[in-house]
Amino acid sequence: MRNPSFSVVCRLAAWITVAATATAAQAQNAPATQPAPVPWAPPILPAIDPATPLPAVVSVEATEKQLNTVVPQIRYQGARLAEALDHLSKIGGVPLRIEWPVLNEAGLTADSAVSTRLRNVRFDRVLRTALENARPHPQGAAAPENAPMHVALPDGRVLVSTRRDVFDRFASTKKYDVRDLFAGDQAGGMPRAELQQQIRDLIVETISADSWAAGLGTIGGTITFDGDTMIVRQTEQVHRPIKELIDALRSANPPRP
Repeated sequence: MRNPSFSVVCRLAAWITVAATATAAQAQNAPATQPAPVPWAPPILPAIDPATPLPAVVSVEATEKQLNTVVPQIRYQGARLAEALDHLSKIGGVPLRIEWPVLNEAGLTADSAVSTRLRNVRFDRVLRTALENARPHPQGAAAPENAPMHVALPDGRVLVSTRRDVFDRFASTKKYDVRDLFAGDQAGGMPRAELQQQIRDLIVETISADSWAAGLGTIGGTITFDGDTMIVRQTEQVHRPIKELIDALRSANPPRP
């Protein structure tokens, strides 16, 4: 005897097929309606006068603390760069000062598309990844000086611009006395030139690795040595951890009396 549920299944399958065909036909014949795009304009902020020097001592600790906050998850799929940056600013609690005219010259606009997905990373990296992802050129193809870069400002905001703009306006040169690192037990019998290279590599690889000029053209931080003096050109945001690292090297192996 035939299973009575068989005919029910057949009728149900036929009904689904007819309904699906009718729905597809209606969708095909229905006029396409899309909401009108909302015009967007970047906020107008007063420009920072490059001729006006920053104070000798700049405090950016609070801003950097926010930049180091871990973001649980971020996912953008074709989002406009302006909207992605506004969203990041809100979730990170970090006001952004975006230099749109400078970014426009580098090929980045408010409508540049951002597609990225990150989990459990620092806000600093999320911001950097979003900007890199929106670049109009494949990785490494754009001029290094036009690469997007951000830096903490003393007023609590984060400036978003290009590498050239940031270094032209905010980089400073500082000298660090490292003679004690070259003396006696600290040097461990290592030739001075080799020890200098190791110190340089340690700083470049562990402190703001993407902000140095090595391998990135002529725009970026630099480290040179003049005898017992290490000369560093960088932003204030990088100078402070450099000093902390040198102090840590001294503390780890203090010179013998």
